[in-house]
Amino acid sequence: MPLSTSSSEAGRGTPPGRVAAALWSGAAPTVLALALMLAAAELWYRAAPALGPVDPDSVLLATQQERARTMGPADLVVLGDSSALMGIDAPRLGAALGDARIESLATMGIVGPVGHGALLRAYAARGNQPANVLLLLHGASLVLTDPTFAALGYEAMAVAGRMARPSPPLLGARRKLFQDLVFPVVSFPLLGAFGRAYGWPADMKAALIAGRGTMIDPNPSLPARPAAPAAPYVFSLSDDVARRLDTLRGTFAELGVGRVLLGLTPLPDSRHGAATAASRAATLRAVAGRLGLADGDILDLPASLPDHLFASETHLSADGRQAYLPHLSAALADAVGRPTE
Repeated sequence: MPLSTSSSEAGRGTPPGRVAAALWSGAAPTVLALALMLAAAELWYRAAPALGPVDPDSVLLATQQERARTMGPADLVVLGDSSALMGIDAPRLGAALGDARIESLATMGIVGPVGHGALLRAYAARGNQPANVLLLLHGASLVLTDPTFAALGYEAMAVAGRMARPSPPLLGARRKLFQDLVFPVVSFPLLGAFGRAYGWPADMKAALIAGRGTMIDPNPSLPARPAAPAAPYVFSLSDDVARRLDTLRGTFAELGVGRVLLGLTPLPDSRHGAATAASRAATLRAVAGRLGLADGDILDLPASLPDHLFASETHLSADGRQAYLPHLSAALADAVGRPTE
């Protein structure tokens, strides 16, 4: 008996159309059920797009949003990007300033000045009067553009006060099904260095709360000397960030902030050169001008620190933030005075 049907026998077999119809009739209920489930999940996502955090950036923003809505009065509120988040040890800074209450709402550069202002607004909505605000930024946050803010969506999430990533059709459905059906049953640890250091999203949240909105970058420190000479860092201010600083200035005025202090976080020594100092000074003046600040509101902070004190070009390491502490506490003591113990 032949193992295949010859051309003369093919005509006596089942027509291909009937085979396809039979396969479809068996699969149709399953396909239609899946299509209906995806459609329902998409509508569910569009009706309630809020998503719980499952990655470090989302955990960070969601936790700081929650803290802004629940924390009590502070002597100094820190705003800014992740260089401020990782570069400050809020409890130790408060102790160095005579047991001042330091609370950080720093997030990421991609939250932007408008997002930073939204967090401060949520804090003030509890009846807190922001007496002193410290805005700390890295040069990398000052060159962002509208397309970056729009594509990543964290600025919009900060303003909305909830987690909701922009999603094309069906991607939102997939996220909704995972977030509301799978994740509550089968949780997952954070990936990479954050997973190794903090473990699960809830653990990272707990660390942020214990640090009063500050935390350690768990990545390994940079080498003491770079493998190859690095180009000197040149500071600048994009038009898109400048407009957002105008909005933040309005937020400060609306909330009646007592005093705003401004600083730029340090670079690794290997990135500091002749062009760096001049561009840093000019950019500081430009940012201060947008915020309506005087020269006395600009903190005298180190422009750079040794490379081995950094976990990345923008984040100090655990050792780095302790080395930075006396510089920051001295600058703040001169600017706002030590609180009465």
